[in-house]
Amino acid sequence: MLPSKKVLIYEVVGTLFIIFLGSAFHFAYELSGRVAVVGAFSAVNESVWEHLKLPFWPSLLWMLIEIYPLRKAVSNFFTAKAIGTIAMIVIIPAVFYAYTVFTEELLAVNIATFMIAVIVGQIISCRLFKKGHPSKRREYYHCHNRDCFASDNICIIHVLSASSFYFPRFKYWSIWNCRFLIRSRYDNAR
Repeated sequence: MLPSKKVLIYEVVGTLFIIFLGSAFHFAYELSGRVAVVGAFSAVNESVWEHLKLPFWPSLLWMLIEIYPLRKAVSNFFTAKAIGTIAMIVIIPAVFYAYTVFTEELLAVNIATFMIAVIVGQIISCRLFKKGHPSKRREYYHCHNRDCFASDNICIIHVLSASSFYFPRFKYWSIWNCRFLIRSRYDNAR
Protein backbone atom coordinates (compact mmCIF):
# COMPACT_ATOMS: atom_id res chain seq x y z
CA MET A 1 0.00 0.00 0.00
CA LEU A 2 1.34 3.45 -0.88
CA PRO A 3 2.14 5.75 2.04
CA SER A 4 -0.35 8.39 0.86
CA LYS A 5 -3.21 5.85 0.78
CA LYS A 6 -2.11 4.52 4.15
CA VAL A 7 -2.12 8.03 5.62
CA LEU A 8 -5.52 8.78 4.09
CA ILE A 9 -7.04 5.59 5.53
CA TYR A 10 -5.66 6.35 8.99
CA GLU A 11 -6.96 9.92 8.89
CA VAL A 12 -10.48 8.83 7.80
CA VAL A 13 -10.62 6.18 10.52
CA GLY A 14 -9.22 8.75 12.95
CA THR A 15 -11.96 11.20 12.03
CA LEU A 16 -14.64 8.65 12.87
CA PHE A 17 -12.79 7.64 16.05
CA ILE A 18 -12.48 11.25 17.28
CA ILE A 19 -16.13 12.06 16.49
CA PHE A 20 -17.39 8.90 18.22
CA LEU A 21 -15.16 9.18 21.30
CA GLY A 22 -15.66 12.94 21.57
CA SER A 23 -19.42 12.43 21.51
CA ALA A 24 -19.11 9.79 24.22
CA PHE A 25 -16.95 12.15 26.31
CA HIS A 26 -19.76 14.68 26.24
CA PHE A 27 -21.87 12.41 28.44
CA ALA A 28 -19.13 10.53 30.32
CA TYR A 29 -19.00 12.83 33.35
CA GLU A 30 -22.71 12.60 34.07
CA LEU A 31 -22.81 8.84 33.41
CA SER A 32 -19.84 8.25 35.73
CA GLY A 33 -21.67 9.81 38.65
CA ARG A 34 -19.55 12.99 38.44
CA VAL A 35 -16.22 11.31 39.13
CA ALA A 36 -13.49 13.99 39.17
CA VAL A 37 -11.00 11.99 37.10
CA VAL A 38 -13.56 11.55 34.35
CA GLY A 39 -14.30 15.27 34.52
CA ALA A 40 -10.68 16.04 33.69
CA PHE A 41 -11.14 14.39 30.28
CA SER A 42 -14.78 15.12 29.50
CA ALA A 43 -17.18 18.04 29.52
CA VAL A 44 -18.46 18.79 33.02
CA ASN A 45 -20.81 21.59 31.96
CA GLU A 46 -22.05 23.25 28.77
CA SER A 47 -19.34 25.92 28.56
CA VAL A 48 -17.32 26.31 25.39
CA TRP A 49 -14.11 25.66 27.33
CA GLU A 50 -15.34 22.26 28.47
CA HIS A 51 -16.39 21.38 24.93
CA LEU A 52 -12.83 21.94 23.72
CA LYS A 53 -11.92 18.75 25.57
CA LEU A 54 -14.16 16.75 23.25
CA PRO A 55 -11.86 16.92 20.20
CA PHE A 56 -8.61 17.36 22.16
CA TRP A 57 -8.41 14.15 24.19
CA PRO A 58 -9.66 11.77 21.46
CA SER A 59 -7.29 13.32 18.91
CA LEU A 60 -4.40 12.96 21.35
CA LEU A 61 -5.34 9.31 21.90
CA TRP A 62 -5.65 8.73 18.15
CA MET A 63 -2.24 10.31 17.65
CA LEU A 64 -0.76 7.76 20.06
CA ILE A 65 -2.53 4.94 18.21
CA GLU A 66 -1.39 5.95 14.73
CA ILE A 67 2.17 7.00 15.50
CA TYR A 68 3.58 3.49 15.15
CA PRO A 69 1.99 2.56 11.79
CA LEU A 70 2.77 5.97 10.23
CA ARG A 71 6.27 6.44 11.63
CA LYS A 72 7.95 5.62 8.30
CA ALA A 73 5.36 7.22 6.06
CA VAL A 74 5.80 10.80 7.30
CA SER A 75 8.59 12.79 8.85
CA ASN A 76 6.57 15.57 10.51
CA PHE A 77 4.03 13.46 12.37
CA PHE A 78 3.84 15.49 15.60
CA THR A 79 3.82 18.83 13.83
CA ALA A 80 0.98 17.84 11.50
CA LYS A 81 -1.12 16.26 14.24
CA ALA A 82 -0.61 19.18 16.62
CA ILE A 83 -1.60 21.73 13.98
CA GLY A 84 -4.68 19.66 13.13
CA THR A 85 -5.64 19.40 16.80
CA ILE A 86 -5.13 23.13 17.36
CA ALA A 87 -7.33 23.81 14.32
CA MET A 88 -10.10 21.74 15.91
CA ILE A 89 -9.80 23.68 19.14
CA VAL A 90 -9.85 27.05 17.34
CA ILE A 91 -12.78 26.27 15.03
CA ILE A 92 -15.24 25.32 17.79
CA PRO A 93 -15.25 28.63 19.73
CA ALA A 94 -14.84 30.70 16.56
CA VAL A 95 -17.97 29.23 14.97
CA PHE A 96 -19.89 29.18 18.25
CA TYR A 97 -19.29 32.84 19.06
CA ALA A 98 -19.78 33.89 15.44
CA TYR A 99 -23.22 32.33 15.07
CA THR A 100 -24.49 33.15 18.57
CA VAL A 101 -24.04 36.84 17.77
CA PHE A 102 -26.93 36.52 15.31
CA THR A 103 -29.13 33.90 16.94
CA GLU A 104 -29.52 31.85 20.08
CA GLU A 105 -27.54 28.69 20.69
CA LEU A 106 -28.73 25.74 18.58
CA LEU A 107 -27.91 22.13 19.46
CA ALA A 108 -27.78 21.01 15.80
CA VAL A 109 -25.29 23.76 14.95
CA ASN A 110 -23.12 22.86 17.95
CA ILE A 111 -23.01 19.20 16.94
CA ALA A 112 -22.28 20.09 13.32
CA THR A 113 -19.54 22.48 14.47
CA PHE A 114 -17.86 19.70 16.45
CA MET A 115 -17.99 17.31 13.50
CA ILE A 116 -16.78 19.91 11.01
CA ALA A 117 -13.95 20.94 13.34
CA VAL A 118 -12.78 17.32 13.59
CA ILE A 119 -13.03 16.80 9.82
CA VAL A 120 -11.12 20.01 9.07
CA GLY A 121 -8.45 19.18 11.66
CA GLN A 122 -7.94 15.73 10.19
CA ILE A 123 -7.79 17.14 6.64
CA ILE A 124 -5.14 19.62 7.76
CA SER A 125 -3.12 16.80 9.32
CA CYS A 126 -3.45 14.71 6.19
CA ARG A 127 -2.39 17.58 3.92
CA LEU A 128 0.60 18.35 6.12
CA PHE A 129 1.54 14.67 6.18
CA LYS A 130 1.71 14.66 2.39
CA LYS A 131 3.84 17.79 2.40
CA GLY A 132 5.99 16.30 5.11
CA HIS A 133 7.04 13.18 3.23
CA PRO A 134 10.75 12.65 4.01
CA SER A 135 12.01 12.88 0.44
CA LYS A 136 10.18 16.17 -0.26
CA ARG A 137 11.18 17.89 2.98
CA ARG A 138 14.83 16.89 2.70
CA GLU A 139 15.06 18.52 -0.70
CA TYR A 140 13.34 21.69 0.49
CA TYR A 141 15.41 22.11 3.66
CA HIS A 142 18.58 20.55 2.23
CA CYS A 143 18.52 18.08 5.07
CA HIS A 144 20.00 14.62 4.65
CA ASN A 145 18.75 12.91 7.78
CA ARG A 146 15.71 12.90 10.05
CA ASP A 147 17.59 14.56 12.95
CA CYS A 148 16.97 18.05 11.61
CA PHE A 149 13.24 17.58 12.26
CA ALA A 150 13.77 16.65 15.92
CA SER A 151 13.53 20.24 17.17
CA ASP A 152 10.12 20.68 15.51
CA ASN A 153 8.85 17.50 17.11
CA ILE A 154 10.22 18.44 20.54
CA CYS A 155 8.48 21.84 20.43
CA ILE A 156 5.20 20.25 19.38
CA ILE A 157 5.45 17.59 22.10
CA HIS A 158 5.89 20.39 24.66
CA VAL A 159 2.81 22.22 23.34
CA LEU A 160 0.70 19.06 23.51
CA SER A 161 2.03 18.23 26.98
CA ALA A 162 1.24 21.71 28.26
CA SER A 163 -2.26 21.49 26.79
CA SER A 164 -2.72 18.09 28.42
CA PHE A 165 -1.69 19.61 31.73
CA TYR A 166 -3.86 22.74 31.55
CA PHE A 167 -7.12 21.25 30.27
CA PRO A 168 -7.75 19.34 33.52
CA ARG A 169 -6.33 22.17 35.67
CA PHE A 170 -8.71 24.82 34.32
CA LYS A 171 -11.63 22.54 35.14
CA TYR A 172 -10.89 23.05 38.83
CA TRP A 173 -9.43 26.56 38.76
CA SER A 174 -9.64 29.16 36.09
CA ILE A 175 -9.75 32.89 35.74
CA TRP A 176 -13.43 32.62 34.85
CA ASN A 177 -14.24 30.71 38.05
CA CYS A 178 -12.45 33.40 40.10
CA ARG A 179 -14.40 36.16 38.38
CA PHE A 180 -17.71 34.45 39.11
CA LEU A 181 -16.59 33.69 42.65
CA ILE A 182 -15.77 37.37 43.27
CA ARG A 183 -19.02 38.49 41.68
CA SER A 184 -21.08 36.12 43.83
CA ARG A 185 -19.31 37.28 47.01
CA TYR A 186 -19.89 40.90 46.03
CA ASP A 187 -23.56 40.25 45.31
CA ASN A 188 -24.02 38.49 48.65
CA ALA A 189 -22.36 41.35 50.55
CA ARG A 190 -25.00 43.84 49.44
